[in-house]
Amino acid sequence: MTPIDAIKDPRIATARSLATRAGRDAAGLCRVEGPSLIRQARAAGARLAYVLTSVDATGDDPSLHAELCDAHMPVHTVRAGLLRKITGGAKPVDWLAVAHLPAPCSTVAPAGSPTRRPR
Repeated sequence: MTPIDAIKDPRIATARSLATRAGRDAAGLCRVEGPSLIRQARAAGARLAYVLTSVDATGDDPSLHAELCDAHMPVHTVRAGLLRKITGGAKPVDWLAVAHLPAPCSTVAPAGSPTRRPR
């Protein structure tokens, strides 16, 4: 499979747009950065849309790559340095997942709820 090498690729563009709260709210997605957080998100039942990994990193954590492939999760390799452009950080990120946000919790207590006691 040929690595993604264009910043304008739709998967890359989506991941970049998730840097802001407005982008996350509009897309209903968020970013999960790093192999340990990806594993934690999966263990907590998060629904991952897809995973991006650096060409240089696929050999760094073969067990994660195997876990994701076994779960039929789309894993796309990207050219070296492209993930840094997505995250905009100085710290290199070799694994990045795009996950679906959970449904928002209601902040309004229903009538008769135990949070309010009649006087």
